[in-house]
Amino acid sequence: RKEAALDKALAPFQQQAPEVLMEWLKAHEPELATVGQTTTGTWQVFARLAYQPDPEPTKWLSAAIAHGLSGSASALIDECARTDHLTPANADRLFADPNGRRGVISAVIGHSTNSALVQRVVDQLTPGDVQQLESAFVLKHAPEPTRHALFTHPNDEVRGTAAALWAAEWTYDNDPMPHDPDWLNAMKSYTVPENSRHDHTHTQALNALAKASPEVFIELFTKHATTTMRSSYRDLDGWEEPVRLLAPAERNKLWQQVRETELARELFWVIAGKDIDWITETVSEPTFNISVCDLLGALQFQFGHRYPLDTLATMLRPLSPEPDDLLHTLEVGSFSGEDHERYAVKLDNLRDLANSDAEDIARLGRRGIEIYEPLLKEALVEARQAAVRGIRAD
Repeated sequence: RKEAALDKALAPFQQQAPEVLMEWLKAHEPELATVGQTTTGTWQVFARLAYQPDPEPTKWLSAAIAHGLSGSASALIDECARTDHLTPANADRLFADPNGRRGVISAVIGHSTNSALVQRVVDQLTPGDVQQLESAFVLKHAPEPTRHALFTHPNDEVRGTAAALWAAEWTYDNDPMPHDPDWLNAMKSYTVPENSRHDHTHTQALNALAKASPEVFIELFTKHATTTMRSSYRDLDGWEEPVRLLAPAERNKLWQQVRETELARELFWVIAGKDIDWITETVSEPTFNISVCDLLGALQFQFGHRYPLDTLATMLRPLSPEPDDLLHTLEVGSFSGEDHERYAVKLDNLRDLANSDAEDIARLGRRGIEIYEPLLKEALVEARQAAVRGIRAD
């Protein structure tokens, strides 16, 4: 076995001062770096030392830190934290080392039961430290006192991010998230990063919050929507899924909180959650004050869910939309295929609408025919001319 071969190679070094092995590793660092994931890499050497029957992890870790190898010593750091052999001096040295900082944070949060050491590390955490944890797994399995220290941290971003990552981690398996009296309060401090659009972790955290406490979710969404951020267009994609977990009455409450904000037209479509009945009822309210043009111009509408034209007209009927405003939505987005093919499909649908018993739908269909029939004729001419040019070119 590879592990046995490595143990045999390490045996002579274990009879000598730790500095001897460290100096050998430093001298052979270039070769070890090119080995990658084989058993002779520096990380694997430290892992085998940590897994010995009597590993003496403090001795090896101290030497590794002194020789600038803490970035490869995560197995030793974990072993020291797990067995309460991580000295305050080594913890401080690792914390001050950019290559060792992440490892010691992860080890202490995930494994240590030494309350003084935990507090020593937690007190020095920055929001970036929590966000950069290699895995929220360590948060999920952190001892309860450690979790309490994180969820009550004096820094808003630290406690909010820790609470979010912890909750998200529980959604990835079938185990129910345990009750934690500090978690909900910590989530009130959570700020979703603006660049989180493709980070499913944040959506999962918001899902957990929407299920556990719609009231706190509404409070957090409102804060996100109204807080001045670097861009005028907030990153709202991560909120769409959790909003759909709210009951209609809760979505109404959320809408009332944000309906007068600068981003109301964007927030409307997020809160709507594709619920046609909710949309129709909400735009029917006498106090609804967003114009049809503004609603249809919202990025969340234009790049979001596509509603059939007659459904859109029916939903927005209380706002008396102009046919041209609705028809303009047919040209929003990206398209494939030839123009004449696309126009032909639209015309088929518009002719069906023109025969509707509902006068506003029929008028919409007729106006659409007026617009798209000339466009189709022009596109057909261009297609024939292109075909002729292609034949001549051959």
